[in-house]
Amino acid sequence: MITTLDYIIKKRKLIKNLVFTNGCFDLFHRGHLEIIKECIRHKNDKALSDYSYPFYYDKLDGKLVIAINTDESVKKLKENNRPIISYDDRAEIINNIKGVDYVIPIEDESVFSIIESIRPDIIIKGNTTEKIIGEDFVKSYGGKVIKTENKIMFSNNKILSTTNIIDKIKLSIG
Repeated sequence: MITTLDYIIKKRKLIKNLVFTNGCFDLFHRGHLEIIKECIRHKNDKALSDYSYPFYYDKLDGKLVIAINTDESVKKLKENNRPIISYDDRAEIINNIKGVDYVIPIEDESVFSIIESIRPDIIIKGNTTEKIIGEDFVKSYGGKVIKTENKIMFSNNKILSTTNIIDKIKLSIG
């Protein structure tokens, strides 16, 4: 469901295990998918401890919230010609991945205010992220911060990222 931060804040008390990730998700690629798959694997970890039989899985309360930078915030963070894909399209792509529960916009340059508002139980980021925003805050109340283990690489030993995809396209055009 594509929604708002206010909606998540209202629902937060009902969510037993909130897993969170964020990013621009411009030119969606396998690295993005691997982060989301890792989030989905963790979203029912805490909830599973309350159920002893697999037939209760439909009642699990873990939720995955993905915050996506709006077009305006991407322009502030990246090059002038970004994003390539509009927020509406990026949100629609992410929203249609099975296991993603909520997609919300990041209007600011930093995601910290969102993290502070929803207090996720787990934040998951790709291992190319140097500093995870909100890490100290989440750990301060017992939450977990996880970096994915695998780096997806191009054949030329560059890390798969939207910026590197754009660079490769520019090189191929000449």
